[in-house]
Amino acid sequence: MTRFLLLPMLAILAGPLLSPWSPAHGDEQAATLAVPHYWDPQRRIERPNLAGFTGTVRFLTAPDHPPFNFLNAQNELTGFNVELVQAACLELTLRCTIQARGFDTLLPAIRDKQADAAIAGLALTPALRRDMDVGDVYLHNPARFVVRRASEAFATDGEGLRGKNIGVIAGSAHAAFLGFYYKESNLKPYPTAQLARDALKKGEVEAVFGDAVSLSFWINGTASDNCCTFRGGAFDESRFFGEGYAIVFHNGASALRQAFDHALLRLAERGVYSEIYLRWFPISLY
Repeated sequence: MTRFLLLPMLAILAGPLLSPWSPAHGDEQAATLAVPHYWDPQRRIERPNLAGFTGTVRFLTAPDHPPFNFLNAQNELTGFNVELVQAACLELTLRCTIQARGFDTLLPAIRDKQADAAIAGLALTPALRRDMDVGDVYLHNPARFVVRRASEAFATDGEGLRGKNIGVIAGSAHAAFLGFYYKESNLKPYPTAQLARDALKKGEVEAVFGDAVSLSFWINGTASDNCCTFRGGAFDESRFFGEGYAIVFHNGASALRQAFDHALLRLAERGVYSEIYLRWFPISLY
């Protein structure tokens, strides 16, 4: 029997939620953040006629993936994905709800039309695209290098990291990327992200390579003791790190999918996407 984790449902009717995350090193960082833009400025997405749609758009997400979707200290569903859905529904003047369930139950629930869509970082595989209506990508989680603030200056290309020790999670896509592109570096695989980051703090490795989201919050949090910083640019190689995040609708929901693609484009054009992004990502992913 499939076990469903049923948690509080949020009706999306009010204004933006406030993020519990805040920059530890001052607002000046937020002013210099690079906000990603995933929409072609030359592309126009027509808003479909939803005049006959009088129901509620039912979204699902998972409860345990901060800062994207999670339950806060008040047991309220919040996060970047939640705010983005909220803003898109307001843009379309649609009534929406968003409910948290166990991650593994999301796609079966969408297939059975127990809900209309999921926004939870589902892997955009060819099989998913074949079985579901998949919206436009609205965020990537790129990979980046982190180094100690007091480290020597070196580039993060193959030459700059030649012979240097790089910490990475064993068996991860990031380890596979380094093994392919950084053959002249010394890869140091660790069973967990925490052990790799501890090794960096102790000087046992010169750099750590991992996903930018979790690294950005570690850098900005108390666990890092302000030891470290990003160095070099971001890596978005889809063969290793996936295509990004998109809203997944049940098969046959092309009008709803187009409507939300239109809404996300409008949010980007009006600066609303940037406002939501800056609330949840206090250190740039790029």
